[in-house]
Amino acid sequence: MIDTSPNGGIAHYTYNLCQALSAAGVEVILLTHRDYELGAFPCSFAVKRRFYKEETYLVSWNFVMREISAFGPDVVHFQTLIAPRKDWFFFLLLKLLGKKVVFTAHNVLPHETRFLERSTYGWIYGLASAVILHAEQNKTDFLKIFPISQSKLWVIPHGSYAFFSAGHSVSKEEARKRLRIPLDAGVILFFGAIRPYKGLHELIRAFSELLRRGNDAFLVIAGKVMVGTEEEYWKSIRDHGVENRVVFRPEYIPFEEVAPYFSASDMVALPYDHIYDSGILHIALAMGVPVVATKVGSFIDHVQEGETGHLVPAGDAHALVNALESLLKNKASRLRMGENAMRYDRQHFGWERIALKTEGLYKNISGQKSRDGGAG
Repeated sequence: MIDTSPNGGIAHYTYNLCQALSAAGVEVILLTHRDYELGAFPCSFAVKRRFYKEETYLVSWNFVMREISAFGPDVVHFQTLIAPRKDWFFFLLLKLLGKKVVFTAHNVLPHETRFLERSTYGWIYGLASAVILHAEQNKTDFLKIFPISQSKLWVIPHGSYAFFSAGHSVSKEEARKRLRIPLDAGVILFFGAIRPYKGLHELIRAFSELLRRGNDAFLVIAGKVMVGTEEEYWKSIRDHGVENRVVFRPEYIPFEEVAPYFSASDMVALPYDHIYDSGILHIALAMGVPVVATKVGSFIDHVQEGETGHLVPAGDAHALVNALESLLKNKASRLRMGENAMRYDRQHFGWERIALKTEGLYKNISGQKSRDGGAG
């Protein structure tokens, strides 16, 4: 298993998948970043830490090829790439060496696609033995861009993020005390890496309208600004006159601090222009927090209108305000949706089931008899 990220959503996903695969009897070695955030977590799989930003590309790939040669895996499974515009060459090399290569397309294309990346991702997908997507809508989006055989595409859902709350959850009262938010106010959470496509400017504008309508609410924004500047968001907050009702923490939130943000919140806002899948959605579901999301990507598959949250058209400011206000004003509805969200998470995103499907994929492409699975 290859994941070059030191922290964040994909690192969290990969850890859970490796644990579940190991429990299912699959021998797993994870090649990851030297600053791996979950390094102190209990692991039933081997971890080799080496990747880091300053390392040259060839040094990284020498490390990968050395470990593959020593371990002799049946499958090499990529969660992230080292360099998207170069890795197609090594996918080709692995294929020539007879290795089965799986790539999980957490994003079909990067959200900020650079020059030539559309072509190089096409080559990577073409060279992979199988591509994992997390939702049927992702498969539909994928096939609009890349003319890949559908037999190569496997739809395997993203797993539960219930592990965020294990040992780290706090009461709503304590969580709000930490954030200095009154217990009786409504709290909307925008969480995770901040990029233009996630619609934070639109959410700030919608929040100002909620206050204008007389709603007693706070907006909590927690996440590192990845594209753009912190100042542009501070300016938006000030320009809309909501600075006294916004908690803005523009930095990466360490694993152990994540759960309290969700415990403090009445709902999670996901006003994205587009998405393939969202780890934030899975944290919200696992922790029983209803969402207001746009009708894009995996949200279409996994947000049940009126049951686990509300879906609104992307770019529809009026619908966004109304959906947020509906939840703010109806505590009973929020509680019911939160319970439904946790139930939905348990029923659909258990890691044991996901590991079984993933093992089935491995056996399928390796020509072994599978206990589960089948092309998506």
